[in-house]
Order: sequence, then structure tokens, then C-alpha cells
Amino acid sequence: MLVVVQVLGMSGEDEMVASFLSGELTSRRFGPNLRSHLAAGGQAERLLTHPDLSDAGANFARRALLAATRGYGENRDLFENFPGRVTWIRALLSADEASGVRYLDYSYWVELSGGSRRPADAAARIKAGRRAFDVPNEPFVDAAHVLNRGERFPPLIFVGERQDALVCLEGNLRLTAYALAGFPTEVECLIGTAPAMGRWACWQPMWSSWARPWPASSSSVHPPRCGRGGWAEWENLEEAPGHRADPGARTMSSPTTRWDTANCRRGRCAGGS
Repeated sequence: MLVVVQVLGMSGEDEMVASFLSGELTSRRFGPNLRSHLAAGGQAERLLTHPDLSDAGANFARRALLAATRGYGENRDLFENFPGRVTWIRALLSADEASGVRYLDYSYWVELSGGSRRPADAAARIKAGRRAFDVPNEPFVDAAHVLNRGERFPPLIFVGERQDALVCLEGNLRLTAYALAGFPTEVECLIGTAPAMGRWACWQPMWSSWARPWPASSSSVHPPRCGRGGWAEWENLEEAPGHRADPGARTMSSPTTRWDTANCRRGRCAGGS
């Protein structure tokens, strides 16, 4: 059973949604769409850049925004078959714990990791010069350099049926950077667990055991189900003001590096990836 190094506190759906959206606002793929939806609803960007989790109306507006842009709560796109009831915590993971988190069940991450969906395997392949679908690996290397300079990443978002079998919902590139840098620090994250998480379309091929080795060509054995249209996270390092979870407050504050996410379809990543 995975034991979380340190539980920073209980979290919830509102913090997860706020964290997810704050990571996409500067995206060259999703940012304009987010701003368009904000403008249409008469909302300011402050809704995402300085989310007040104690404001029920603002929380509702952010959930509606994530639904419109990513299918959250509507059983589509990235959140196809995502469970409605999830228990969320804020936590720190050790290197060993974080290295056991798997990527989304999506063709790019399956290919990058040689079929295992493990970040350590992806890091080894990147160091060997291997590319997934001929997509450049420089963003991973750049992000690892950021870690090696002592900078901190915003929290990643992990989900699972239980805490010893987690998949990265948001932050797959950052997770890869941690692996490339040898997990030099503990990994700050939000962890969501639900008995029905295995039904999520981005979870995993239906093997009999989580611990069972996956075929090296798992993408050909079981075509990735994630998002039906090929939704998956692709992030580009972009130096801009960001916001990370403050364990002692009910707001998302503390400036840090902002990460850009974009749509990656069968290895063709938009947004200048």
C-alpha cells in the first residue's frame, strides 16, 4: 500500500478544478478558448488566476468552464467516464512513490514510455534519443533543467482507485521532467481516489492486475481509449506568473512557473509543442 509522505490537507473538487484551469489559461491551444468562454460569461481572468475556493458562485463558474472546454461532468473528451464522486487530498510524494505513477492511457505517452506508461522508462528513452511519433523531446529536457535550478512546479493531479495505483490526470510533462532529473524533490500533488476510477477512459488497458507487466506494444494490442477524439495533455514550459496550491489557505496563490497545455492527437501536438 502506498503511504503518502505527507498529507498537506484535505482538498476537494473545487480545488482540483481551479488547479486544472489555472494550468491551461496560458496555453496557446486552450488559453484563447478559455478566455472566449470567460468573456461570453462576463467573467474576468481573475476567476482563474486568483480563485477563491470559499466563493460558491465562482466555484460553480469554474466547473462550468471546465465542462465547456474539457468535458468535465459531461462524460466526454478528457473526462469520459470520469467518476462523479472523488475524494481529494493535497499531498507530497517521495521519489519512489511518484515514480510509480503512470501516464494517461493515450498513444503518445504509451509510445514515449515503450508501452509501460512509467515516467522512468520514458526518461530512459528520452536520454537515449528516442522520440514518440517524431515529436521533439526538448520540452522535457527544458523542464528538467528548471527543476535542477531549484525551481518548484505547480501541483500535479493524480487519480486512482486507491493511493497505490495512480494515473496522472494533469502534469504528465512535469512528471517526466521529475523522472529526467532523478526526482530531486518531493512531488507536490492533488490525489483523487474513487472505486469507479478504473472506468475512466484514460485509465488503463483492462489487464488483470495493475502490477502485471504491460506488452511493449500495448497501443497496438489495446488502442488507447482516452477522450475518443484523442484528448491528452501536452505541456510547454512557459515562464509566466502562475498559481499553486497554498496548503494553509482556501485560495490558490503563491506565484510559480506556469505550464501550458495543448491538445495532442496521435502524437501531433498543437500549440508549438
